This record gives sequence, C-alpha cells and structure tokens, in this order.
Amino acid sequence: MGFPVLFLFFLLSLLLGLGVGIGWVLHWLLPSIEFGMAVLIGVVALAFSFHAILSLTLTSLKLDEEKEPLIVEMPRDMMNLVSDVSARSGRKRKSGNR
Repeated sequence: MGFPVLFLFFLLSLLLGLGVGIGWVLHWLLPSIEFGMAVLIGVVALAFSFHAILSLTLTSLKLDEEKEPLIVEMPRDMMNLVSDVSARSGRKRKSGNR
C-alpha cells in the first residue's frame, strides 16, 4: 500500500470518527434525532467544512502565486451590431372600443 492510499484511509477514518462524535453529541442534545441520522448530519457537516476550508486555502495560495493584474481593460474600438429599435411600421393599431 502506498502513501496516498494510507493518507486517504486516515482522512476518511478521521472524518467518520469525528462525524460519529458530532452525531453522538447531537443525539444527546436532541433525543428526537436518531443516532444514525445524527451521524449522517455530522459527517456531511464535517465534509462540507473540510471542503470549504480546503477550497479557501487553495484559492488563497493560487492568488498569492499570480502576480498579474486583476483588472482587464476592454478594447476601445468596439462596434455595436444592434439594429435601431425605433424603426417601427407606420400603421397605427385600431383601438378596441367601437
């Protein structure tokens, strides 16, 4: 077994263990929630938290690496290819009142 497999196993075990702990506390605080559902809530909440923290960390690392300006200037010589809206037919509508 390689290092990535062991690391993934450790990470999943940690996630499940913390999820069971949070589920137990949630079931203890709110007995109307079954233990299985509480564990599921804990695991999903932890996975979402790990994902949010990891994405924020990786985004901040990517922003530190980029030294390009974030403002992009638009070219000045642009043509509008939209037809004139005011060109209507000369015929007027008949009113509904007779």
